[in-house]
Amino acid sequence: MRARTTGRIGNLALAATVLAGAVLGGAGAAAGQSLTSVRGLGYPLLPVDARSEIMGGLGIGLQGFGVPLTNPASPAGVVRRGFVLAVENTSRDMELGEAVDGSSATRFPLLRMVFPLRDVVLTLGYGGFLDQSFGITMSGAVDLGTGGTLPFSDLVESTGGLGHFQVGAALPLGDDVAVGATIGAVTGNQRINLARRFDTTSVAGFEPFSEAYGWRYSGLMASAGVEAEIGAAAQVGASVTWSGAVSADSADGRAADRSFDLPLQVAGGGSVYLAPGLLAAASARWSGWSGSAPEGGIDDVIGFGDVIGARDTWELGVGLELDDPASRRTRTFPVRVGFQYRQLPFTFIEDQPSEWFVGGGLGMRMGSDAENPIALVDLAVQRGARSAAGSALTGDFAESVWRVALTLSLFGN
Repeated sequence: MRARTTGRIGNLALAATVLAGAVLGGAGAAAGQSLTSVRGLGYPLLPVDARSEIMGGLGIGLQGFGVPLTNPASPAGVVRRGFVLAVENTSRDMELGEAVDGSSATRFPLLRMVFPLRDVVLTLGYGGFLDQSFGITMSGAVDLGTGGTLPFSDLVESTGGLGHFQVGAALPLGDDVAVGATIGAVTGNQRINLARRFDTTSVAGFEPFSEAYGWRYSGLMASAGVEAEIGAAAQVGASVTWSGAVSADSADGRAADRSFDLPLQVAGGGSVYLAPGLLAAASARWSGWSGSAPEGGIDDVIGFGDVIGARDTWELGVGLELDDPASRRTRTFPVRVGFQYRQLPFTFIEDQPSEWFVGGGLGMRMGSDAENPIALVDLAVQRGARSAAGSALTGDFAESVWRVALTLSLFGN
């Protein structure tokens, strides 16, 4: 890794150099948020509640109350006005070759409000879509050309990401089928701060410097979904989400404006009672990420000069829920376990990463109607891992992750 010996680096070459050095094994260590947020357009998020997170990950075709953004038909049949707020904390330990580090972050993956209006349920919601927050610290040394070196440290910090703001409606069609649709905007921003500090105790004339760049994201999205009951014990659902071209506009004119296409996503799932009070669920989603690269490469949006490959991905999940079969009880405490597997879309070093999570959860439902409670509190705790094969220079990448999600749902009369 080479460094200039004087002056400021007044362009995004420093970002490319530092990030590429961290990921590809240059002098120093990589640190901070998940390195899966560094590559491509970021780390894909799930805009779901804690119950859906455990019960397969997507909440599509899941019986009982649920309003995940993954299916606009899910709120059909809700008769009380209210809101759902989800918060999630993630702690991770990372290994990249011989480098080891850890980090944690808290997100709000879902906020949704429901407004029943006769047979139609109107919805307003915001959910996370891509996380672009990370931090990388590196150390190295400048060759002074006189037989000596000058140590330095580099820090790259990124904050921000993309989310979906949606307004929609869900409508029952008879007793067994419901449909829904949403329209909305892709919004968000990202800010990258770059800094280099020299150890000037032994050599004078080397000044520290820093740079900052920002982008604002904007675009359109829409989704449609359907859910249907099959007999008295089963339910299935499906949805499709379209996102058009998204603009990444420079916040201060210092970086190039870019645009890229977000993927078409098609999802399906279902749930069935295996016994009174024992619910099994499964869901899957395909996302067409391979068409998301802008001209010149995906990572040009965040300052890389290299082209990062993208692939279409699959997400799969299953879950079990044990609840009190007495449907008229005013308070129940369901217990849940589940597993999910996800492919991540963007190339990391030389491989496409994937992740898995396994975990359990508890809930508390207050109200006599399982479909329309007065209050819900859901907790999910998951253990998982992400991995990707590296090169001979870097070694393999691996992250072990603890994820804790909490959802609060409150409703009026």
